[in-house]
Amino acid sequence: MKKRQFAIFFLLSLSALLLTFLLAPPHIGAADSRWRARYWNNRKLSGDPDRKRDEDAINYDWGDGSPSSEINNDDFSARWTRNVYFNTGTYRFTATMDDGMRVWVDDTLIIDSWTDSQVHSTSSDMVLTAGDHAIKVEYYEVGGKAVAKFSWASIAGLPPVPTDRWRGAYFNNMTLTGQPALVRESNEINFDWKLGSPASSIQSDQFSARWRRDAALNTGLYRFTVLTDDGVRLWVNGHLLIDKWRDNQSATYSADMALPGGSVPMQLDYYENEGAALVKLTITELQVGIPVTPQPSPTPAPGNKATVVNAQTLNVRSEPEMGDNIIGVAFGGQVVIVLDRHGGWVKVRLPNGLVGWVGSSYLAFAG
Repeated sequence: MKKRQFAIFFLLSLSALLLTFLLAPPHIGAADSRWRARYWNNRKLSGDPDRKRDEDAINYDWGDGSPSSEINNDDFSARWTRNVYFNTGTYRFTATMDDGMRVWVDDTLIIDSWTDSQVHSTSSDMVLTAGDHAIKVEYYEVGGKAVAKFSWASIAGLPPVPTDRWRGAYFNNMTLTGQPALVRESNEINFDWKLGSPASSIQSDQFSARWRRDAALNTGLYRFTVLTDDGVRLWVNGHLLIDKWRDNQSATYSADMALPGGSVPMQLDYYENEGAALVKLTITELQVGIPVTPQPSPTPAPGNKATVVNAQTLNVRSEPEMGDNIIGVAFGGQVVIVLDRHGGWVKVRLPNGLVGWVGSSYLAFAG
């Protein structure tokens, strides 16, 4: 009887241990505790490495020297690889280099500064899901100072819109909704993914993207041209300038706009349905400054009232048509005189004497 009770007790204890093991939470921590570093005595990371070692961090300022006695002071390259555990969130990856560096996260190239340079830093933001993620950092040194530093930090929300480049947020849907699957920056919007996608984390079809930037532009007349497959919308200085939110096949759309100069906010929305994926934006300065040629001012008809422009900037056209020439620009808060009306257009005289047509929806009519 005692043996039977012991056997039952043993089986129950063993079952409890197994259940505890199976229900225990998985270990959360870095998949690799150190970087796997490889160095070459050439700038192309080619051939067998001349030095191999594990390192705690990528945080080097070698000055005029090199990583080790086996490596040249100039004309060398390096590669660091590591699997790192991340919690779900948005992370900013920062690389500081002299000369070139590039960074991949899960085979997505997020930093690409592969050029001879002085010491500088560049960052890229990326949304990661909980789990292990593969990071690869490559570096090369030409001559002079040698600096290679790389780090990341969790950030709450997205940082301010940059002024010198575009910040793109990519979504695995066509509606730009939910948390972006990828956030990264680029010098220009000039992408031809063909039948592919922006990154391994983005599906090949039915994805969308939103790029934002505050650009420093001169006062002048500009032409904005978008080549797209499929849908696209472009806002410039708060105005919806191009609205072609529909399936397209390598279609080109252009619109002109007079800008007052200074910081100009811009936003380009894009979606891809299926097939080829393509989007390119070019900005051409047609002329510096806005020509203002005073014209004889007709006498306003009785009852016409002064109005106030209800917009940051408002294009003034020679005729009451959207495609007509832009002859000037009115600014938010200016008072104008109404001279004539034609459908949704109003002929006005600006304080500087310029006479032209503007959309009536941008005017707040007095009394």
